[in-house]
Amino acid sequence: MAMEQRPEVVIWGAGKIGRGFLAEIFNDAGYGLTFVEQHEGLVKKLRDAKGYTINKVMGQDVNERVRITGYEVYSTKAVDIISGKIIKENTIIAIAVYHAALPEVVKALAPGIIKKARLFPDSTLNIVLCVNMLHPSSYCRRLLEQNLPEDVYVYLENNIGLIDSVVMRTAPEATREMLEEDPLALLNNGYPEMPVDKKAFKPPIPNTKMLRLSDNIRAEEVRKIYTLNTAHAVLAYLGIPRGFEYAAGSIRHPDIRYVLEGALRESGRGLAGEFGFSNEEMDKWNGEIIKSIENPALKERLDRLGFDTRRKLKRDDRLTGPALLSMKYGTTPFFLAQVIAYAFMFHQPRDEGTRRVQHYLKEKGIKSAIKKFCGLGREEQQLVTLIEKIYNRVKGTGAIIKDMDEI
Repeated sequence: MAMEQRPEVVIWGAGKIGRGFLAEIFNDAGYGLTFVEQHEGLVKKLRDAKGYTINKVMGQDVNERVRITGYEVYSTKAVDIISGKIIKENTIIAIAVYHAALPEVVKALAPGIIKKARLFPDSTLNIVLCVNMLHPSSYCRRLLEQNLPEDVYVYLENNIGLIDSVVMRTAPEATREMLEEDPLALLNNGYPEMPVDKKAFKPPIPNTKMLRLSDNIRAEEVRKIYTLNTAHAVLAYLGIPRGFEYAAGSIRHPDIRYVLEGALRESGRGLAGEFGFSNEEMDKWNGEIIKSIENPALKERLDRLGFDTRRKLKRDDRLTGPALLSMKYGTTPFFLAQVIAYAFMFHQPRDEGTRRVQHYLKEKGIKSAIKKFCGLGREEQQLVTLIEKIYNRVKGTGAIIKDMDEI
């Protein structure tokens, strides 16, 4: 390998998390920044601007601005350049894309990985995954196996670190004022750290307080999706029918907040049982989730938070997952079941996943739809029945039920 050189990170996806969180993390660690982006227009804008501003709004009148400069940016079509970056010593790849895009990303990374494995078989390569799904490292490993030849399998097994992470930094659209000052400006909640799987890293590990090495990333992944993502779903599916556009508005509705607190409490009891968090820890954690959503400067659009009910209703995702977990540890998921019922009433014409749910529901009925999209079988009939009862009770009325006795 070459002589000592400045470490680099290849950030695949120059969106709100790639530019607004990963770039700050690795910039703080002293890494050179290279963005790889699919949208040619954004590539040109980033090149021409030579810098952009991250606006971090952590609370009332608690603001910080970070300026990112000195980066390189390339189109995803620049395969040879990207491969040349990958084979360098101490290069890290960080992927921040929607989960459905991961197969194409891995396919594009494969030539560089193959070259590195063959030229420098003793080298290491860390791939940090910021993909909004549970344990994306397992999925990424399967994709790599499909795209790498057999002679590179040993390198994959021994030299590549596939690192799950937990992204708690939320990033709504920047304000008009911010964009007038800097068209590439970003806005987020300024969450200060990103937990990453300590056991998966291959040395050297970046030196920055913004990466927190976790000994149990699985617990932290599930906790994030079953609380923050769950909260977003509650506010979207109950808030949109009541005319709310943003999460910060929806959470101020007393009945919606009542359901939100109940859903997070149910999820918290399941998480405590499964992963050993205390009830007090979970109550404090959930309180912080609510506090962050209440920030009026962070205008999280509810249509985005509710997008794709086909995915969000899945067995291990943000609604059915915590409902099953709470039942496992003796809590009836009444509030979570109510949110699931509302998710089945959610309409969004330009949303293919939600359209499919609605089409199936119309054709087959609610009981069949619950079983299909929530992935529930005979052994979970109690949950199916609870969701069905609530759905039939609130459909057409839009009522919010505060007590089991009301159904």
